[in-house]
Amino acid sequence: MASSLLTLLMAVAPAGAEPPATVSELVVALQPSCLPARRDDTAPPPQVVSTFPAEGAVVRPGVLVLRVTFDQPMTCSGGFADAPPLPTPCRIGPQELHLSPNRRTVRAICRTAPGRAYAVRLGEGFPDTFTSVRGRALRIHDVKFSTSSEAPVRSLREALAQDPEFRPAESGLHP
Repeated sequence: MASSLLTLLMAVAPAGAEPPATVSELVVALQPSCLPARRDDTAPPPQVVSTFPAEGAVVRPGVLVLRVTFDQPMTCSGGFADAPPLPTPCRIGPQELHLSPNRRTVRAICRTAPGRAYAVRLGEGFPDTFTSVRGRALRIHDVKFSTSSEAPVRSLREALAQDPEFRPAESGLHP
């Protein structure tokens, strides 16, 4: 995960989008320092508590801040992958993820197109799987959702506002 910045809006702007007009359209967030996992075989594996989008949800297309909240603190490892046959809206390969100050929530900026179905897979079996600070890997967890044909989300601020559980003070993000 990145050490100091979530990312710039232009990194996820839809093709042909205008550059941000003001600095307020950028998100800058301090990232908690990475903690190495301390193996504890008696600890339970982490569980996904909630996601945005939720399983089966229909969301607006455009910029999407994907959120996964876990039941315990996590290390800085992890990433999102395709869950065939559906594609992931997130970049495949190195991903810039933001870990919340309490280490239980991870966010990634993704792009979606209108009227499409998507899935995100996370968990065991991937080279960089989500791991708790107690050294336990997340078991495979898929989240499937789709996009509407509504007007696309064009800014990071608007994307964060789509998530009913987004609280700036708790997230470490300040749009």
